[in-house]
Amino acid sequence: MSTLLVDINRDKENNILYVLRKNVDPNKTKNMEVNEDVVFRIDTQSGDIAGLIIENFSENFSKFKNLSDYELSEKFDLFLEMLNDAHLQSKWLSAS
Repeated sequence: MSTLLVDINRDKENNILYVLRKNVDPNKTKNMEVNEDVVFRIDTQSGDIAGLIIENFSENFSKFKNLSDYELSEKFDLFLEMLNDAHLQSKWLSAS
């Protein structure tokens, strides 16, 4: 999957990183809290994890805080792909 399919938005003042796949309508997502700082954005049409909201980004992802938006897009595109692959596998395993 192309890394250009992920939008990265940083709210530096509030230290929040928003990640969302470009082909997903943000109005057709629901939030699923993972912990106090991380929220998954679930695409209500496909059930895929379409994005993330990460509060306290520079503390939680200190190794990533100085990366460019493009570099973050690469990392989080791969991360979302891996999460969705694992999610699909767990659905398949629970169905068998």
